[in-house]
Amino acid sequence: MTNNNFLLRLMHYRGAPKNLKPEAELTVHCANDLRQWTLEGSLRAVWFHVPNEFGGRKQPAFGALMSAMGRINGVGDFVFLWKSGCGLIELKTPTGRQTENQEDFQQWCESLGIDYQICRSRSDMRRTLEGWNILGTSDETTKRLCTGFKIAATS
Repeated sequence: MTNNNFLLRLMHYRGAPKNLKPEAELTVHCANDLRQWTLEGSLRAVWFHVPNEFGGRKQPAFGALMSAMGRINGVGDFVFLWKSGCGLIELKTPTGRQTENQEDFQQWCESLGIDYQICRSRSDMRRTLEGWNILGTSDETTKRLCTGFKIAATS
């Protein structure tokens, strides 16, 4: 039996602040879904959120450092890595639009055959992950190990 305590540590967080903007709220809800699926064993990929929101106009020195260290403007919100591939998801509200940098990054991914998808809801994200064949039924062993772990509420 595999010890999955590392997943419990990696998926833990204290909760999100109140009064989030719609896209940030969608991102938090999607991250909670990803945490749950990871702990259940139904998501068969390593994933992370790219915090492109930090730096820039409010913190120009930090933004400049991040760019110098390799930050690429326009990277998707979530990156997924699995044994036979990778993919990126950009989250947008139903009326949200990509920035020019996001469109450029999508074109870069597509030119290399890397999966890139814009998702406008949690169900869009779920369908995308199922389409990439990295979200399926949960592993009962992992489910038992993670019983009692609760994802923090966002509202």
